[in-house]
Amino acid sequence: MTFQKHDSGKPPISYLGQFYPALGEVASLLRHGHEKYGKDDNWKHCPDLRRYRDALGRHYLQYTGGEKIDESGHHHLAAVVVNALFLLMLDKESDDA
Repeated sequence: MTFQKHDSGKPPISYLGQFYPALGEVASLLRHGHEKYGKDDNWKHCPDLRRYRDALGRHYLQYTGGEKIDESGHHHLAAVVVNALFLLMLDKESDDA
């Protein structure tokens, strides 16, 4: 019997390995959000997506202005990524609807 794996054309998740330190920052911020808001999917219930775009922009401006860490102790760019993930997920879900 020869080995078979039908994964041609599927995303190579192993490519994320080089980003584990940065992904750890993102996961830490997501945990902070869970603790602050009491559930993992609170972000799905935002009635106005401008709030995520605004938060993304504010964190990016703070970072480009020379500040790396926000008042919660998390990296501003992790907050940019988290807000971008929220927007991306909500956009993908709206495409699927």
